Amino acid sequence: MTTESCESCGCPVRIAGGIGDFWSFTSEPTGGLTLEFEDGTEVFLCNDCLSQLPDDRELSRDDITTLWRWSRYRERILSWDKLR
Repeated sequence: MTTESCESCGCPVRIAGGIGDFWSFTSEPTGGLTLEFEDGTEVFLCNDCLSQLPDDRELSRDDITTLWRWSRYRERILSWDKLR
């Protein structure tokens, strides 16, 4: 099994296929997707972060930046709650 980190939230995401799955006979799907923009840049996001993106228009780098900022903000809030 191979994993890759989500570029928004940092969570490890399972990548399906490859030699690791061949021997374990695992048939679970990949837990994320790589988005490629017109300028050639790519961003790998987990399914949870993908579900937070707008689906009523074409995505832009601004959408990814907003998602990244929200993930960092959410991470700080959760860490503050643990301190209480």
